[in-house]
Amino acid sequence: EPCAASFYCSDEATTVATKGCWPGYVCRGGDVYPSEKCPVGHFCAGNNSVPEPCAAGMYQNVTGQSECMACPASYYCEGEGTVQPEACPAGAWCPAETTRPYANLCPNGTFSDSLMLSAEAECTLCTPGFYCGEAGLTAPSGECDAGYYCGVGAAAARPDSMSLGNVYIGDTCVDRTTGDINDVCPPGRHPIKW
Repeated sequence: EPCAASFYCSDEATTVATKGCWPGYVCRGGDVYPSEKCPVGHFCAGNNSVPEPCAAGMYQNVTGQSECMACPASYYCEGEGTVQPEACPAGAWCPAETTRPYANLCPNGTFSDSLMLSAEAECTLCTPGFYCGEAGLTAPSGECDAGYYCGVGAAAARPDSMSLGNVYIGDTCVDRTTGDINDVCPPGRHPIKW
């Protein structure tokens, strides 16, 4: 009778399989010694009759391994059985073990035309004079509307601090010093042209 699956039988006189398949190998049954290495995209922790696929967020690009590796930051590993991590797309950021390409989008007020961001802080604040009105942008949405001032990080074409419950701060329409204030121009003022 052939050796049972998940085991190997190196002794001819073996009647009951007691030697578990080695980590990194698959023993499908009838094995004298483990010889089939665990395939890429899978892991074999030991006593395997079939290889186990790497879970989403993990990968394995080498045969004969007993565990999968965590998908590194700046990449994503979608679905089971990933062999090679994919570069995080523009408009998104991917921390370690990311499972989907657009799981973490650059937020409103930012954009990214670069691949392989690993943290939200790497998203670019929207360019002065423009606004970034939705998450996941690879370029600003467009220019700020006439009569409004869009400093760095504007998330709307008509930024208005009063609508956010804030008090208007300084002369942002004519005396820009920091470029980080977005607002409607007060009476008698005009927006800066970039």
